[in-house]
Amino acid sequence: MIFKKLAAGYGGPWEQIADSVDENTPTNYTWFTTHLVEGPWHRDQVVLIGDAIHNCPPTIAQGAAMALEDAAVLVEELLADDDTPLDEVFTRFRHRRFDRAKTVVDSSAQLVQWMIDGHRGDVAEVIQRVAHMVQVPA
Repeated sequence: MIFKKLAAGYGGPWEQIADSVDENTPTNYTWFTTHLVEGPWHRDQVVLIGDAIHNCPPTIAQGAAMALEDAAVLVEELLADDDTPLDEVFTRFRHRRFDRAKTVVDSSAQLVQWMIDGHRGDVAEVIQRVAHMVQVPA
């Protein structure tokens, strides 16, 4: 059974249930999507963050973290200067976040592609690249 073969490397709770899984066990298959909005992330006084603007498969578990980073950076930009028009604030926010979001989306998609292709890529390098770009406001 391909599912058991793919999951063979997992430990923890999987070890307790693996023997009860066979070819007749229903499997919940989910098609993952990936997107990254290339254009503006705002219109007028509305700005999008998190999965609304960039999402990817959960292969590196960054979804919630990315939304929190977006929120923290957006707040920092909003509080930086009262005289800056919102359009410029939101543009600065996107500029600060775009490369990080692209790296996470591309890296997550790369890991999925390696899994689909059965290719053993340099997972550590991908994770290092993502971790290196974490943005935490001062």
